[in-house]
Order: sequence, then C-alpha cells, then structure tokens
Amino acid sequence: MYTNPAPDLRIAVGTCFDDNYMHISRVITLLFLTALMACNQASEKPPQRDPEAKALNDSAFKILMKSTNDSDYQKAIGLLDKAIAIDSTYVGAYRKKVSLETLLKQYDKALATSKKLNELRPANPNFMLTTGILYEKNGDTISSVNYFQKALPLYDKTLDTMSLKNPDRFALTMNKGITFILLNEPGKGNDILKALYDKQTDLKYKEYLIPLMNKPRKNVVDYLTLEQK
Repeated sequence: MYTNPAPDLRIAVGTCFDDNYMHISRVITLLFLTALMACNQASEKPPQRDPEAKALNDSAFKILMKSTNDSDYQKAIGLLDKAIAIDSTYVGAYRKKVSLETLLKQYDKALATSKKLNELRPANPNFMLTTGILYEKNGDTISSVNYFQKALPLYDKTLDTMSLKNPDRFALTMNKGITFILLNEPGKGNDILKALYDKQTDLKYKEYLIPLMNKPRKNVVDYLTLEQK
C-alpha cells in the first residue's frame, strides 16, 4: 500500500534544504504527479524488495532531493537502472527515474519509463496523467489527450472509494484538477484546485497549488516538467 510522501518531504524543505527551496518544491510537485497512490486494497502488503535494489533506489532518491547538477542526476539514473535490473517490477525506482529524466529534459526516455509504469500499474491515474504530459512534451498531442481522458475515470474511481481523511486525497485531487486543465476544461480544473486550496491549513500544501491555479494550459505543462519557475 502507498504511504503519502508529503510529511517527510515537507520536513526536508523546512530544514536542510532551505537554500534550495524552489528546486525541492518543484521536485515535490513532480513526485506528487508520479506518486503511487492507494489504488490497492488497504490490506495488501507492500512487496518485499531485494535489499540491494532498495539500497540503490534510496541512494538515487538522496541525489534527487539534494542536487541540481545534471551529472549527479545521470549518476542517480544509473543507480536506478541497476535497481531495475535486479527487480524489473520496482515501481518506486521507475517513478524516480521518470522524475530525473524529466529534470534532464530527456522526454523521450521519460516517456518510455512512464509507459513501463502504466504496464505495472494500469489502474493508477497519476501514471496515466504523467504519460500524457510526456507525450505532450514529445509533440504527440493526440496520444496525450488519449491518456488524459483515460486518467479522469481512474481518478473518480479511486477518490470515490477513498476515505475523506486519507492524506493521499490531496495529490489525487490536485492531479484530477490538472487533468481537466490539460483537457482544455480550465473552469472545472481551477474550481477543483481552488476548493482544494481553500481547505488547506498547511501553507506548504497551498504553495504546491498556487503555480497551477488560473494558469494557461501550456504554463501548467511547463511547470510540471520543471521548465517554468
């Protein structure tokens, strides 16, 4: 079962990463987009990962959070490739790899990685949304819209069966709003984002939403792929 990453990342932003706040904040947004949400049964146990693969994955995550250097990102991808070679079903490793390839603007590679996530988790709406965005960055708008359309009913299905108190609702609801914007329905999308914003008491969560609200569609795509501040 998925565990919401926000608390640990929020602590990181508030302490040792203060000098690199904008980078970390935007990486968190990207990780929210590609996060493995609770699409499994609550009773389902997380898979037992090979210890070596897990260590490689964890090392890559540390680089992703701390560095803004392209050569370090390439090193992290190398670590993730080794983890995936050990365990070809390692969703967390693929997810971080998508984030790193996007940071490096390697959109063709990121798309291939994202499609692998679709194969591993076909019911995950965030992976559908991510793949759609990466198709867009690769210039294939027909395929991007197809994936956005596939994502919406998956968001509805997941949210309809999720407790209102589940912390994963934030990212799922945010991404549903983003999906409407990318489907050229900004009214619906911004209504969702504003309602989500108004509910938040944690300023960090509000800050995740501000760059996405009432922005042109292209700006949203560029922001999520870390091309626009």
